[in-house]
Parts: sequence; C-alpha cells; structure tokens
Amino acid sequence: MRRDAVEKQFNHLQKQAEKAEKYTTLKTQERQFKLELLAMRWRTHQQTAEQTEVKLQDAATAI
Repeated sequence: MRRDAVEKQFNHLQKQAEKAEKYTTLKTQERQFKLELLAMRWRTHQQTAEQTEVKLQDAATAI
C-alpha cells in the first residue's frame, strides 16, 4: 500500500474509534437516565400506595 492510502485508512479508523467512544459514553448516560427515571417512578408509585393505605386505614377507623 502506498503511504497516502495507509494514512487515509488510519484517519478513517481513528474517526471510527472516536465515534465508537462517543457512542459508548452516550449509551452509558442513557442507561443512567433510564435508571434515574425508573427510580423516580418507583418512588411516586410507593408514595401513592402509602397514601392509599392511609386512606384505607382512615376509612376503616371511621366505620
């Protein structure tokens, strides 16, 4: 191979590696955001369940 062809291939591979690294970083961030969202939803459902339990206890006491 000629030197310019090797350099061209090297540059292409270098850009490809940079894109792969960026993809990996973004994918990691996406997973973290999804986990945080799941935790927020869980807390919301847990709070709703606790509020419902209190209402049920209040209703049972009122009877």
